[in-house]
Amino acid sequence: LIIWAQPIWAQNYDTALAANERGDYITALKHLRPLAEKGFADAQALLGAMYAQGRGVPLDSAEAIKWFRKGIEQSNHWAQHNLGYMYAQGRGVAQNYVEAAIWFRKAANQGNADAQSNLGAMYGTGRGVPQDLFLAYIWFSVAAANGAKFASENRDIISDQLTKRELKKASTVSKRCHKKPTSCP
Repeated sequence: LIIWAQPIWAQNYDTALAANERGDYITALKHLRPLAEKGFADAQALLGAMYAQGRGVPLDSAEAIKWFRKGIEQSNHWAQHNLGYMYAQGRGVAQNYVEAAIWFRKAANQGNADAQSNLGAMYGTGRGVPQDLFLAYIWFSVAAANGAKFASENRDIISDQLTKRELKKASTVSKRCHKKPTSCP
């Protein structure tokens, strides 16, 4: 009896992810496409990102969105985030900040730091959601705690526009949100 430490699909995905990160897109696609076609949501999200950015495949927003939607069917947070990005940029779909905010929120609620930061930016600018600097501060704080690039700098910019009382309350709320993003306002 042989006991595998990791399922084959997970090994193939890890191989694809590593290859993608080092720019070896041929190897990445070799391992990724079969997984995506078999319904592995992480592979679908990454394959969509490769089409969205033209990495190893022709740049194709429609194909990217197709793969994101397949990942979304399984509630994959990267697929949700990436579809939000496509709506925010108007790539392959009509630009729609409201729709972008909806997808960023879904991914943010699952702990996706990039989506949390993007949601903070949307609240900061009032794109797709009513402008709310209090909520922008909260989402930037949660994103920063989860390692999102630039989130702490953006939070600090917003903090200059809030009162001390608002900052204290936002800090308390953001700690709760970091533990459970679905509890964020």
